Amino acid sequence: MSKQELKVALAGNPNSGKSTLFNALTGLNQQVGNYPGITVDKKTGSCKLSVLFKAKIIDLPGTYSLYPKSLDEKVTHQILCKNNHKEYPDVTVVVADSSNLRKSLLLLSQIIDLKMKVILALNMLDVSRDLGIVIDTDVLSDELGVPVVSINARKQKGIDKLKLAILETQLPKRNIFDVSVLFPEIIEEGNIIRGTENNYATFLSFSSKDINNSKKIELELKELSDKYSFNPARALAKETVRRYKSIDSILSKCIGENKALIKRNFTKRIDDLLLHPVLGYLFFLVVLLLFFKLYFLGHSSLWSGLMEDWLIFQIGYL
Repeated sequence: MSKQELKVALAGNPNSGKSTLFNALTGLNQQVGNYPGITVDKKTGSCKLSVLFKAKIIDLPGTYSLYPKSLDEKVTHQILCKNNHKEYPDVTVVVADSSNLRKSLLLLSQIIDLKMKVILALNMLDVSRDLGIVIDTDVLSDELGVPVVSINARKQKGIDKLKLAILETQLPKRNIFDVSVLFPEIIEEGNIIRGTENNYATFLSFSSKDINNSKKIELELKELSDKYSFNPARALAKETVRRYKSIDSILSKCIGENKALIKRNFTKRIDDLLLHPVLGYLFFLVVLLLFFKLYFLGHSSLWSGLMEDWLIFQIGYL
């Protein structure tokens, strides 16, 4: 019985744990090369999802959004936005640093609005908990309309749940931000030209040639852009501000703070400093030097007198 193979892309911000998850999923079954014609790393591997399904895992270059500013980001943009690209995924897993979730949700929200199957993998939840950040993953999933899976890529926790989510995930239930709210006429006419109802893909088509449009469609979109004096750079900036407002609204419903935990971790950091085998002694010496400096700064001064009284009181108390 041959297994069916899904193409699964791992996307996310740099340093989100994406490559660690790639290693956890693929183990030794991975290849490293370059994308054709450029020096950007291409990492792919295989992974068993179930008895009947396996996956080709594609570790995309790190990116903060689908508005590319570097060659690495352009590669990710091309693969996720061009559905006739040979690496275009069946499912995309966005790996997010739980302690800096807002920044990761920009990319996730864009992929959702492109109407792609996507999963949010919340990595490093232990770090966010240590910072006193409490994330209600069920509420987050409901608000986003996509599966949210808690993982620890380094310790390989939550990997089986992630594999199951890859097999079961459906198309997003809703948009995070409907860009036609900002640009109704041009998006509507652009959809007609492109023969689609994908508002966000049409919006990106005005600033990118990586949305698999024909030359004829690109020309018609250019004429439409001129008709409305549409400035793609300004439009992207305006859209990003509004998108972040939608993201902030979602986060306000599913993220809170554990003040007791924050206080406990603050005192723990102080303890770690004072009890450190090297830094602790240095801190002790600095405090002693400070006391002696203040005391001998002027023996007749009011300050030195107060210091002397305090020291005598402490010694007497002991």
